[in-house]
Amino acid sequence: TLTVKVLEGALQSKGGEGKVVNGGDSTTVKVGNDKEYSVEVVENPVPEPPVKKETAPYEGTGELGAVKVGDEITYEISYRNYKSDTADVVIKDTLDKNVEFVSASDGGTYDEDAHVVNWTIAEVEAGKEGTVTLTVKVLEGALQSEGGEGEVVNGGPGTTVKVGNDNEYDVNTVTNPVPEEPHKKEIDPYEGTGELGAVKVGDEITYEISYKNYKKETADVTIKDTLDPNVEFVSASDGGRLESGVVNWTVKDVEAGKEGTVTLTVKVLEGALQSKGGEGEVVNGPGTTVKIGNDKEYNVKPVENPVPEEPHKRETDPYEGTGVLGAVKVGDEITYEITYINYKDTEAAVTIKDTLDPNVEFVNASDDGVYDADRWCRGR
Repeated sequence: TLTVKVLEGALQSKGGEGKVVNGGDSTTVKVGNDKEYSVEVVENPVPEPPVKKETAPYEGTGELGAVKVGDEITYEISYRNYKSDTADVVIKDTLDKNVEFVSASDGGTYDEDAHVVNWTIAEVEAGKEGTVTLTVKVLEGALQSEGGEGEVVNGGPGTTVKVGNDNEYDVNTVTNPVPEEPHKKEIDPYEGTGELGAVKVGDEITYEISYKNYKKETADVTIKDTLDPNVEFVSASDGGRLESGVVNWTVKDVEAGKEGTVTLTVKVLEGALQSKGGEGEVVNGPGTTVKIGNDKEYNVKPVENPVPEEPHKRETDPYEGTGVLGAVKVGDEITYEITYINYKDTEAAVTIKDTLDPNVEFVNASDDGVYDADRWCRGR
């Protein structure tokens, strides 16, 4: 017996014949002084390994750009009948546990119990090449915060191509990071994210934007924040620069796996008020993105702060209007009107407090206002 190891040079892509051959005239058996006998030829095809690549959303193979929960990824798997006669090609793809099957080309069938997609392509002609495709959706479980690996992986030993009755070939691995989404929160004057407490004209708001280099190598992090038209830029950490209403950061050479934050402070302008033509709120988030290396940008969720009209008081009797009013005499009764508005998106109680002048006497109050010797309050 004789054992040999097949070398890479046998591949056609490496200049070889796509096969290894043993036997023929160069292999002989001689008994005694008799003439040599040539041994029959034994040939083994050395086909190119089948290849998997991601065709959407990224072109290429290997470590690819990040994807988000809900994104669909389409993989393409190649095959070739390297035999000298017609053969069936059988392809098996074991899915990552944190993806959901969407569709497969060429009659691929999904085995829900095994989480495997199977193809049988019958009677492929000798030498013919082809591809099949598979589309999956990324699930929330892929996130590290949900107990996942922070990536989805397709390929490797669970994905194979078999031509005829030959051994299965494992297909290369395709990996996509599934990073935690960057987020923005307001750290001054309110803690938290999302719909926050009201702010007044002139208030300063400080936002904090998070990032993480989810790659396996050092990368630059680029952050962009488009300001609300009714705020004024005050300052930014980490070298953030204001350009045409946008604050830009480039955080250089962030180590693999490292997390960080940048902050931004703005001042609320009068134009945010509805009475001044504004929306009655300032919004930061739309137009705010975080980009890791050359991957696509991630949009950051908005942070909203209502900017309500200031409640006001006016005298309705004996004088209409607001501000400095006409003189009153001892014994006159004055009626004041105080406005309010619920600027929130949900039902809320409104509490009003009015401290009386020491030289007036309480007479009455509307809407169940209660007098307790030096103030009255109402709630609705």
